Amino acid sequence: MSFNHNDISDICQLNDARKEEFPESYKQDGGFSYFGVSSNKAKPLPEETTMTIKTNQETSQAQAASTEQITTVSTELSTSILDSTSAKAVDTKGPSMSCDRDVFGLTNDSNAPASVQWWEVDAYDEEDKAVLYVTCRDDAEGRTVKSGDFFKVGTTNVTCTASDTAGNPAQCTFSVTVTVCNMNRLGMESGAIADNQITAMNVFDNDINNYGPALARLNSNGYWCGIKWTDTWIQVDFGHTVDIYGLIIQQGLYQLYQSQRIFYLMYGDDENSLMYLEGRGRMYYVAEPRSAGDDVLISVQTSSQQRMIRTRFIRIELWLWMGDLCMRFEIIGCN
Repeated sequence: MSFNHNDISDICQLNDARKEEFPESYKQDGGFSYFGVSSNKAKPLPEETTMTIKTNQETSQAQAASTEQITTVSTELSTSILDSTSAKAVDTKGPSMSCDRDVFGLTNDSNAPASVQWWEVDAYDEEDKAVLYVTCRDDAEGRTVKSGDFFKVGTTNVTCTASDTAGNPAQCTFSVTVTVCNMNRLGMESGAIADNQITAMNVFDNDINNYGPALARLNSNGYWCGIKWTDTWIQVDFGHTVDIYGLIIQQGLYQLYQSQRIFYLMYGDDENSLMYLEGRGRMYYVAEPRSAGDDVLISVQTSSQQRMIRTRFIRIELWLWMGDLCMRFEIIGCN
């Protein structure tokens, strides 16, 4: 940037090029000089003009300093924000955990405790990416308990707890019920279970008299026979809650060819929302060829070592068989 000064009119004019770069461009005619230096006569700039230029220079320097200061503050603030956002967030979320459904045990003596099994309770923390150690306690006695321990007759609540590395806790509760029971047949063979308590999805040839569900009683003079559809079922409604330990199955009308092979068990207190035992992950097999009338004892003990199921309904759902679909059965448990 350069100025030309008119020595005659004492006017200072901004030039459009610097003398250092284009000496020929500045105007020397008409009494103009470059920064007060004239080719005809040297004359200093007036005092007030000099002061004005100086003031503008100081203003530019102050603005530059101010801009630098603002930039520095902005940079420090940005660095602070980046540091805060890059820091690890505080973990305030507890682990996830769930307890087994309520479990049951049996004893044949009201003064004798029973060993009760359940699925071990797991806890997992998403932040730690780890399975955590779980402690379970008997709420009544305050003792630490685990699957397989002995419990007195009655119902006991068990509370399980776990904590992650940040100290966030989680807990769940289930009940352990021990009942006095000498295993009995619950009434299919004896008739204690009435005919109208035994129902089926279908009956072979729609012949209730010869193949109806009431003939599914153990050692009866006939058999219940169903239509060979996948998921064909027969069920018993006890009318109240019972504890079931197992079933005795008598298969088929004749040797081998009418032998039922594989089935599922379903249970629950509401006929419209029965559950598969272990989520249809458990199939029951009668895998060996057997003669008609052979008894096969099926235990409902689960993979978690639960020895019994507590239910109002029990349903046998057939899945795979050979020959005609016919069977008789009895239910073992505590009424």
